[in-house]
Amino acid sequence: MSVVFASIALLDRAVPLLRTRGIDPAGVLRRAGIDPGVLDDRGALIRFDAALRVYALASELLDDPHVGLTMAESATWRAYGIQGFLVAYHETVREGLADAARTSNVLLSGLSMEFTPVEGGARLSIEVAQAMPGWPHMVEDMLRGTQQLCSDVTARPAPARQVQLTRTDVDIARLEASFGAPVLCGASRNAIVLDDAVLDRAVPTADPTLVSHLHDAATASASRRRAREGDTSQPVIRLSSGVVDLGRGILQREGARLDLTDREHQLLGYLIEHANQTVSHADLEREVWGVSSTVLTHAPAVAIRRLRRKLEPDPAAPSVLLTVHGEGWKLVVPTQRASVSTGS
Repeated sequence: MSVVFASIALLDRAVPLLRTRGIDPAGVLRRAGIDPGVLDDRGALIRFDAALRVYALASELLDDPHVGLTMAESATWRAYGIQGFLVAYHETVREGLADAARTSNVLLSGLSMEFTPVEGGARLSIEVAQAMPGWPHMVEDMLRGTQQLCSDVTARPAPARQVQLTRTDVDIARLEASFGAPVLCGASRNAIVLDDAVLDRAVPTADPTLVSHLHDAATASASRRRAREGDTSQPVIRLSSGVVDLGRGILQREGARLDLTDREHQLLGYLIEHANQTVSHADLEREVWGVSSTVLTHAPAVAIRRLRRKLEPDPAAPSVLLTVHGEGWKLVVPTQRASVSTGS
C-alpha cells in the first residue's frame, strides 16, 4: 500500500474523547506510530493508516464498537478541519458539502468522497482505496459528523433520510438512535442521504473570501502531501548516526526505523540543503515556518530538540545536529559520505 498523508486535524475528535475518558492520548498515538509531539503543530501531516489505527485503538480501549459515532456526537464543525470550515463558509449547506467532497478528494488520495443528487436530496458517500483497521469507525465518524456539522452551522437539527453502511457487525439500535434515521447495513457503499430541506438552508457564517483562502490552503497542503507520498527522487543522506530517506520521510538508525513528522521532514530537508553550514533561528522561522522576521517564536528550538532525539544516539551530547552558540545550528554531513543517492 502506498503511503498516504493526512492533516493532523484527523485526530481532532479522537484525542479529546480519549482525554475525557481518562486515557493519555500520547500513549495511544505512540502505539499507532504517531509522534505525540505533532499535536503541537497544526500544520503537521500524519500517515493516514496511522490515524486509522488511532480509531481502532480507541474502540478497543473504550470498549466501544461504534467509537466513531461517540466522537461525532460531541464534536463541533470546527473539529472537522477544512471540511467543516467549507460547510460553515459557503452560502448553503449543499454548496459546502459539495465543495468539501471535492476538496477531500484532492487532499487525501486514499479517500474517495462523492456528493451526488438523488430525488428530493443528495447522497454523500465515502469510500477508501484499501480497507484498513479503524476504517469502519472513521466512516461512522465522518457520516455522523456530516450530519452534526450541518446542524451546527445552521443551528437547527439536520435529520437524515437514510444511512448506508458496508459494515455488518453493528448495533443497529445504537446507529439508528444516533442518526435518527433508518440504517441499511451490508450496503454497497457508505453514505448518508440528506433531504433538500436540509441542503438548501442558508448558512449564517457564509464568507466567500474565507472560502477562497481555504482553497489556497488546500492547494498548498495537497502539494506538500504529494511530495511526501510519491517523490522518491528526494535524497537519501548518510549521516554518522544513520541514514535519512527524505523521499519516504524516515530515518534508519541502529537497525530501527523512525518516521519523521511533517515538520521534522521540512526541518531536516532544509538542514540537509544547508549541510555543514550554520543556520540561524531567523532562517528557520522564515524558511521552514514561514514566520515574519518581526515575530519571535520558540518553535525552531523545540523542533530541533525533538529531531535530535531521533538523529542522535545521545541527544544530550549531539554529534550530528550541533548547536553553534549565539548563531544557530549545524547539521554535520561527513564529507566522505555527503554524496546523494536516490531512494528506490
